[in-house]
Amino acid sequence: MITTAFIRFAMIFWMSLLPQIAVALDEPHALRLLGHSRIDTPQVALDESDWRWLRERRTLLMGVSAPDYAPFDLTNNNDELEGITADFAALVGQALHISIEVRRYDTRDEVIEALKQGGVDFLGSANGYEAADPQLLLSRSYANDQPTLVTRSGDSQVLNDDLAGKRVAMLYHYMQPDAVRAFYPQAQLELFASTFEAIGAVAFGRADVYLGDAISSNYLINRNHLNNVRMADFSGLEVNPFAFAVARENTRLLPILNAALEAIPASEQMEILRRWSGGNLGIIGVDRLHLSASEQRWVQKNPRVRVAVLNDFLPLSFIGDQGQFEGLSAEVLSRISLRTGLKFDVVPGGSLPRQINIVSAGTADMLAVVTPSAERAEKVRFTRPYLTNPFVLVTRNGPNSPLTLEDMVGKRLAMVVGNGLHEDIAKNFPGVMFVDVENPQQAMALVANGDADGAVNSLISARYLITRYYRDRLRVSSTVGIEPARVTFGVNRSQLELYSILDKALLSITPQEMDELIGQWRSEVIIEDSYWLRYRNVILQGFGLAALLLAITLGWAIYLRSLIRKRLQAERALSDQMRFMSVLIDGTPHPIYVRDRQGRLMACNNAYLDVFGYKLEDVIGRTVVETDIENPPQARSFHDDYLRLMAGGEPQIHDRILKVPNGDVLTIYQWMLPYRDGDEKVVGMIAGWVDVSERHRLLGQLQEAKDDADAANRAKTTFLATMSHEIRTPMNAMIGQI
Repeated sequence: MITTAFIRFAMIFWMSLLPQIAVALDEPHALRLLGHSRIDTPQVALDESDWRWLRERRTLLMGVSAPDYAPFDLTNNNDELEGITADFAALVGQALHISIEVRRYDTRDEVIEALKQGGVDFLGSANGYEAADPQLLLSRSYANDQPTLVTRSGDSQVLNDDLAGKRVAMLYHYMQPDAVRAFYPQAQLELFASTFEAIGAVAFGRADVYLGDAISSNYLINRNHLNNVRMADFSGLEVNPFAFAVARENTRLLPILNAALEAIPASEQMEILRRWSGGNLGIIGVDRLHLSASEQRWVQKNPRVRVAVLNDFLPLSFIGDQGQFEGLSAEVLSRISLRTGLKFDVVPGGSLPRQINIVSAGTADMLAVVTPSAERAEKVRFTRPYLTNPFVLVTRNGPNSPLTLEDMVGKRLAMVVGNGLHEDIAKNFPGVMFVDVENPQQAMALVANGDADGAVNSLISARYLITRYYRDRLRVSSTVGIEPARVTFGVNRSQLELYSILDKALLSITPQEMDELIGQWRSEVIIEDSYWLRYRNVILQGFGLAALLLAITLGWAIYLRSLIRKRLQAERALSDQMRFMSVLIDGTPHPIYVRDRQGRLMACNNAYLDVFGYKLEDVIGRTVVETDIENPPQARSFHDDYLRLMAGGEPQIHDRILKVPNGDVLTIYQWMLPYRDGDEKVVGMIAGWVDVSERHRLLGQLQEAKDDADAANRAKTTFLATMSHEIRTPMNAMIGQI
């Protein structure tokens, strides 16, 4: 009884709070638009009626949703909105001479509903998700949406086109989930509330692939230092570019927004995209290659290219612990893949001379790392360099170690076979004894072990290897030669289309982007070959995530404890109230009972049970027809009255006769009241009566006494009338005689 009443009480309580909660959730948060761009005297082609409409409006409301969708929508501690969308919205406001105000809603669906209901005038950062809604229209685009697949850097598995068996993480409103599932039917799609949470799921192993737009993916990877994920490929999904969205019936605002966006100069659009690019990647859609017809046919015919890589040509090319291809050349090939759509299959192993022969013979299509020389040019064709770095002399760290090539006369100098400096050094320093090696790491090892007195290597490779393996043992003594090392790709001489495509792709990588790629491998502070240093970022991120989860857990526990305490207080108050009601009802000497909509007994007091001589378990949950078997007509009459009362919903109060099982016939003053739920629906009745049999008996006796008195009075009247007649007759005779 108490549990049922408590549940009912709690449901009614929370139902009463739902309207207030809904209003609070629907209330948007106002943000100030922070634009970083301005244009001089924008020329917007609008007619006078549009300008008049804008002057009357004065302000346009732009809707955005939480959490941030970097770099399109970014909020700061000053309640300001900035980012790509904010910059374009600010320019639209400047061009239209109107104020743009921002309203931020908790979810994307809430802000879309607000747009439909007129709560905001237009929506920012809209793409294919909003385009699929028939009640919305998209404006002219201001940023391209290139669907991109992001994987872990150490993932050695090949990414199939259908993503079969992969766990794909995606922001819940990036694309329509049904469209993604239809395109990748064999993948397992998992939706997340934010882009950072989704890409973090890939970084920390909860998902295999992140699907998102290239701009935000690149921004998140670089600005949040997620150095264990990479942009692996573009997706073939059909998408819409980023634009503003308006309600379909808002036919006036859409052409106005289009005209304002068209008035923004292309140079300023490029500047906005560069400002929020996040670095390390060209502007998506701008830096895509313009291939010739023959080159496009070649890509379609040869989507996968075999690339020969050196296992230990640190830091330019090497095979990691998990068997994955890493190094500067791998990063450059990844950028080329994004620009061309080509996939590169790794052919590992062997020395540089052997791999040059493999490419020359056609077993592989290209080399990942090679420095040009006349000897090598006879077998492979060199692309433009992606790294220009000086050659240096590496010696042991000691007082008697050589400092320059002049000091190497008569000493052993380790050099990679085929290095273009070999002939120049032999010509200018004829006393130097050469030791041929297959890779820079082998040359450094010979010097460190005393099997060579010096080694010629590129500066980037020398610094990397010294810091990682030979700290305090080897040093860079001086530069060598007047020409730097130019690291290029080597292509099979018959693959002219591939050579041209690679050259164009390298040319499209801006110097800034290339410097950022090289900077990852140029630093002298290189992670040591220890578990802590190699996995420090992951461990710290794991501890940070654990601390965050612990804080959330503690907060949740405190919240639950508060709820439990409030629940116990409510239960105690409800128990006291129920005890009070029980004492009040059971202490009442008159019968009281409660029946449900079907007439079944739900509750009653002891007085009710005493009248009929029942036990509670015999009557609870049963109708009066089922319990009063000794007087079926009376039971049916009472049951029908109950049902009519609940159907009509009006209270009834009247006298009636009640026959009880002991044979007594009672006259009762009965009252019956319907009771309703929170929706004002009749769900039962409360009834009771007062035994007025004694009052009825007294009234009967009173009536009998009254009747007797009336009879006596009538007899008196008759007697007096008779006596009057009898006396008047002789009196009249006597009077007559007198």
